Amino acid sequence: MSETFTFLRFISRWLVALFLVMATYNLSGYSYFHWLIDTSSGQWLSKILLGLVLGICYATYILATFRSLGIYGILIWAALFICLTWLAVDIGFIERLTAGTVATMALVVLPTCSGSASPGPISGAGCQASRTPTTSPCNAPCRGS
Repeated sequence: MSETFTFLRFISRWLVALFLVMATYNLSGYSYFHWLIDTSSGQWLSKILLGLVLGICYATYILATFRSLGIYGILIWAALFICLTWLAVDIGFIERLTAGTVATMALVVLPTCSGSASPGPISGAGCQASRTPTTSPCNAPCRGS
């Protein structure tokens, strides 16, 4: 079963990645980071559990991104967004690059890179760690085989 990379698949992956990034940290103050550093609430078990869930989600997305794009693909995406930022500042679309502007742009760029990474399922389970089969279930070569 060959899955194609469609616009709808990109949007769904991007929304999941955007939710993951924004739930971890955002500038509004309502995020896991802000909840974690708030020592007055107590709820340490809940904080640890949610941290583990976020860690698993990040590990899945990072692994899928590296498997799909590789280091050079990630560097090309980074170069693209750096050039787009430079162009936006140069033509006056962005007046000043403040720390908040840069942080917001980074929070949008991260899910865009990982959301565009893999046309396969979100889990990235198409290529298993086992080296014995040299192809994935869809007969596409696995990286590192």
